[in-house]
Amino acid sequence: MGIGLYQVFKPTDAPQVTQVPVPLVTGLSEGAAESTIINNKLKLGKVTYVNQAEDTKGQVISQNPKGQTMVNEGTPVDIVVNRGPKTAKIPDGLRGMTEAQATKVLTDAGFKVKREDAPKPEPVEFRKGQVTEVNPAEGAEVTAGSEVTIRVATGLSEVPNLVGMTEGQAKEEAERLGFRLEVEREPSTQTAGQVYRQRPSRGATAQRGTAITVTIATAPATQTASASTPASTPASTPPASSPPASPTSKPPASSAPPSSQAPSSPATSPSTPASEPPR
Repeated sequence: MGIGLYQVFKPTDAPQVTQVPVPLVTGLSEGAAESTIINNKLKLGKVTYVNQAEDTKGQVISQNPKGQTMVNEGTPVDIVVNRGPKTAKIPDGLRGMTEAQATKVLTDAGFKVKREDAPKPEPVEFRKGQVTEVNPAEGAEVTAGSEVTIRVATGLSEVPNLVGMTEGQAKEEAERLGFRLEVEREPSTQTAGQVYRQRPSRGATAQRGTAITVTIATAPATQTASASTPASTPASTPPASSPPASPTSKPPASSAPPSSQAPSSPATSPSTPASEPPR
C-alpha cells in the first residue's frame, strides 16, 4: 500500500529548460530585428522610439539582453529604435517680411537664422530689407533646431540703357526693372522723339523706386523771315530823288562875252576893202 502510494505521489523531475543565445540585432531595422529575435526562439519585448542622429535613423540602436547572452527560450528582448532627428516645419509666409520679422518667426519656431544679401539681379518686386528667399524652402520638414538661411534684398538694381528709345519704350523698360521715369524735352539735332540723354547713366546702381530722368529730342525751332531776311525797301516804292541838276551850258558862239571880259582881236573882215595908199 505504501509503495503504491509512493508510486502515485512521487515527485516528478523538473521540466528541462533550453537556453539559447540572444542574437545581436543592433544596426537592424525594427522589422528585421523582430524577425531575428523570433527565429532564435525568443520574443520581442518592449520597443522604445527615440530621436537621435540621422546616420542611424530607422535602426535598432540598443537592446536588452545584449547580444550573445544566454537566456531561456521565450525570453523577451527589448529594443530601442532611432526615428532620426526630431523634425519641424519651416514656417510659411516668410518671403516679403522684413528681416527682423522673419528672424523672429524662425527663432520662435526653434531655428537658427543665417542672413545673406539677395543674389543679383534681385527680384524687382522686393524693397530694401525684405526677405526674397528662404533655404530650406517654406513648408519643408527639416531637423528641429537646424539653420535656416534668409536672403534679404538690398533694394539696388542696375540702371538700364534708355538712349535711343521712344518715351513709351523707355517708360516700359524703366518700370520693368523697378524704376520710375521722368521726362524732359529739349530742341536737338538728335532724332526727334527719342531719348538722347539720361541720368543716372546706364550701368549705374540705384535704389529701385527712384526716377531715371531722360531728355527727349524735339525738332529745332524754325527761324522766321524777319529774323533770317534783312529789311529792304519795297520795289514798288521808288526812292525819293532830288530834281536833276541843270547841265552846264556853253554860251553860244555868237553871244558876246560879258562886258567885264576884254574883247578878242577880231579877224580881218574880207568885206572891208584895204585902204589904198595916198597918191
